[in-house]
Amino acid sequence: MALISLPSNLVPNGASPFLLDFGSVLTPYNGGPTQRINRLGMRIGARFSMPPLRSQDDGLVLISRLMQAKADRLLIDWPLLGFDPGPVGPPLVRAAGAGGTALHLKGLPAGKVLKEGRPVPVIAGGRRSFPFSTGATAKGSAT
Repeated sequence: MALISLPSNLVPNGASPFLLDFGSVLTPYNGGPTQRINRLGMRIGARFSMPPLRSQDDGLVLISRLMQAKADRLLIDWPLLGFDPGPVGPPLVRAAGAGGTALHLKGLPAGKVLKEGRPVPVIAGGRRSFPFSTGATAKGSAT
């Protein structure tokens, strides 16, 4: 798979994030408590808006890149609205995890605070994502 990117002169002017949730809630037909069924794949999606384009060529390039991204992936800057994570170096994902419910990181400086709700960029298996932190402070351990 290739990463498709937009030319530097084609920059979205708005983004509307939304939750893609493949889980469901089971409600018994005769009453009783409901049960949440979680399924893999819950993630954030986004709809982007573009300003009016300056030329027909820009429009054709945009359509071409979006069609390519449908088969591959579109790499686009995500606005963090003034948030600056500061220099932290590249954190690594520790192999041992909690069955896919937690992301264990290593390589962060001791005392680095990952505030709740902040994205943590991850590249795993060639796929980019940015899960959101639930709040943690790095211990500084290399393992």
